[in-house]
Amino acid sequence: MATNHVLTFDDHTRRWKKKIRGKQYYFGSGRNKSDLESYKLALEKYKLKLAELDQQGDTSKPNFQQYQTAIQMREEIIKWCLLEGPQHHDMHDRMTKELQWLKTEFKKVHPRKLDHLSPVSFYPLAGMSYSETMEWEGRIEALQNYQRWQSQETPSKTLGELLDEYNALRRNEAKSGIIKPVSYNSERTNLSAFRQFASSLNVSEFGTRQIASFKAYVLQGLADGKFGQERAQNVFIATKRFIVKFLWQNEYLEALPRNVKELKLDPDEKEPEPLPLEVVKEILKEATGKARLYVLLMLNCGMYQNDISELKPNQVDWVQGRICRKTSKREGKKGALKVCYKLWNETFTLLKEFGNREGERVLLNEAGNPLRQIGFKTKDSENTQQYDAIRRAFDKLSTKFQPKRLRKASANLLTNNKGFRPYADLFLSHSAKSVNERNYSVNDAETLDDAIRWLGEQYGIS
Repeated sequence: MATNHVLTFDDHTRRWKKKIRGKQYYFGSGRNKSDLESYKLALEKYKLKLAELDQQGDTSKPNFQQYQTAIQMREEIIKWCLLEGPQHHDMHDRMTKELQWLKTEFKKVHPRKLDHLSPVSFYPLAGMSYSETMEWEGRIEALQNYQRWQSQETPSKTLGELLDEYNALRRNEAKSGIIKPVSYNSERTNLSAFRQFASSLNVSEFGTRQIASFKAYVLQGLADGKFGQERAQNVFIATKRFIVKFLWQNEYLEALPRNVKELKLDPDEKEPEPLPLEVVKEILKEATGKARLYVLLMLNCGMYQNDISELKPNQVDWVQGRICRKTSKREGKKGALKVCYKLWNETFTLLKEFGNREGERVLLNEAGNPLRQIGFKTKDSENTQQYDAIRRAFDKLSTKFQPKRLRKASANLLTNNKGFRPYADLFLSHSAKSVNERNYSVNDAETLDDAIRWLGEQYGIS
């Protein structure tokens, strides 16, 4: 059992404890830190205490009752929209935005009074016609009656509560080394869209209709510019994983919703975004020193920032001028290809100038630390922090771009060249799908050299 819990086990008193706002609290006893049953009971007591302390702090604020009612009404309208499906998409979005403003404002020491001058009205149905107001009032009353009945018959957790449990599980996996902190941080960020959309919904009410509504919500965000193509796709991937790997496998859902596989972008909705050749040439013209080396490694070897940071001396042929490795993203995965990249003369020269031939990593920052570090702020912290010397070096250039688009630029050139098109996936070190592909990658290493040499010519690099 993982021991990286929210609560800490005190071996001396054999009790679970947690410091909240500078004060130590205890939440029940147990045999040891591996006593799962006692931990679960203690965690429930901890959550109740946390809610109690939050309530005590909030009730003293000005306009407390006004905000509490305004927030509750909007949460109920959002829940109705989720239960009914995509036809209430506009109302859901408006209530979500107003709810976010109310919660942000109420966090302040002196939240403003909700009146005709505030950006958000106290009454969520203000401005509607009489018939529309009566219709929504009826819906809210019906929902409240349903919730009272459901709480008596089949109490269940909200999706927000289950997201908290899932994030805690993934956080523990990150702290114990099962997954990388960057994976935990990325997944948590991508799940925030689903949290904002459906956190108040009980898991027993979640199904195909809500999945359809969420997909419509993300696609609308894509059309409005709220999400980029890649972010929207990652939101779908993270949400689908949460539904399948956590909700269904842990039996929070009796059956897997039939349309869960529809949480993806259709091919015509997702377009690649490589940097145009002329933009790459401008970047090369300006970049110098280490920044130029980072650019060249991305173009020459299809590297991500993590690949550059984690490059090991034994992965470099310091005589022949080659880098042989799997991408950091695919390291340890079944079928991942180990690709040998022939370095351009300038790439190899700069690598020898700035790189270390001994030690754990070839390239380090000025302080002798890894170029890219993502980890937890402290041992007990729930949040990650990031340092990226590569990103900082690129930020100093006049041309602003996402570093990963350099990798795509080379792959795009290979894809558009009929002779080298089959080598685009090999260049990107994509996982082999068959034995033939694995053998193909080895037997055609010389042709990959030709493809990389041709790429250098397109960029004006010898």
